[in-house]
Amino acid sequence: KALKIEIETSNFYQTMANELPNEGQALFERFLEIENNHVKAVRFELDYLSKTGYWFDFKEFDME
Repeated sequence: KALKIEIETSNFYQTMANELPNEGQALFERFLEIENNHVKAVRFELDYLSKTGYWFDFKEFDME
């Protein structure tokens, strides 16, 4: 659910950046940059929790 909401918000910010004049466009482009990082963070957490062997885009390894 979190990933879906983050993606929907990113899509909204992208739409606004495309439709607004320059001042508004710059603001929503910045919001989009921040939101895209939220999407990445949620994906990293989902990778870890789903036991893919990755944690924040790093391959996990066993020290034993």
